[in-house]
Amino acid sequence: MAEKNKKIEILIEDLIKFTRENKIKWQYASNNKDISMTLYRILGQKAPFYDGYSTTDNCFYAEINNGYMIVIERSSSTPPNQYYLAVVPNVRAKVFEIYDLPQAHIVRLHSLILKKSPNVEDYLTDVLNTFRE
Repeated sequence: MAEKNKKIEILIEDLIKFTRENKIKWQYASNNKDISMTLYRILGQKAPFYDGYSTTDNCFYAEINNGYMIVIERSSSTPPNQYYLAVVPNVRAKVFEIYDLPQAHIVRLHSLILKKSPNVEDYLTDVLNTFRE
């Protein structure tokens, strides 16, 4: 188990590095119907929908080698939120891997993606600040 977690840590570190260098372009999962359906299949396997968690708009995907990396944030009324990394070989894949460990690494990746893909409020703030300059 520890060896598998180490491989996931290395994968996430590489994803962080390539995201920083703009070699990986992340997109909101809600903007793609096929990815959204895949997201529900992933969450259906990982955790039931009635567990008090909900998905947020802050779920992202990137296409890499014709497959997908999906970073999922699930929010709860009581912190902390839960984060997952899903590795999906293709959009219609019946088999995929879902990782929720190590949380700290997935949270770092998710935070970096949010900086690279700001939400609407951040975008509007940037636009307004540009107008005021």
